[in-house]
Amino acid sequence: MMKKIYLLSACLICAFLLAACGGRNSANSGSSGLDIQIDAGSTSVGTTDLMITVKDTDGNPINDATVDIKGDMSHAGMQPVLGESSASNGEGMYMIPYEWTMAGDWFVTVNVTLADGTVGSERFDFNGISGEMSDMEDMDMEDSEMNHGDMEMEEATE
Repeated sequence: MMKKIYLLSACLICAFLLAACGGRNSANSGSSGLDIQIDAGSTSVGTTDLMITVKDTDGNPINDATVDIKGDMSHAGMQPVLGESSASNGEGMYMIPYEWTMAGDWFVTVNVTLADGTVGSERFDFNGISGEMSDMEDMDMEDSEMNHGDMEMEEATE
């Protein structure tokens, strides 16, 4: 009996961990006939780039669109994070600077407006944005603390 409880607990933990890791790189094909994909350069609090790829139903890149994004957290009370790009890299990819302002679960709505006025919209879930800083941010903070400490020492010796 105890063995079954442990096995069930282990399965539930694995299912929870898999669900928490989902949504970091998503692809959707909505009723607009557009294939919209999103990839985040980082899923930690701070600045990153969101790469939005737009293709038609035949897989051809769409380079003459305007892409707007709106990021919201799954709970109320947060200001949305907005971004826009109309510059493609020639392969249907639009890079938009973005900032995850808080750790937690986010959803990003991508609106694509084609040159002919056709509009497509998709929602992408980003579950479990990490509150941990990147190694580079850690280094910058350490350097800042060291410099601050040096200044205090210089003042004390003068």
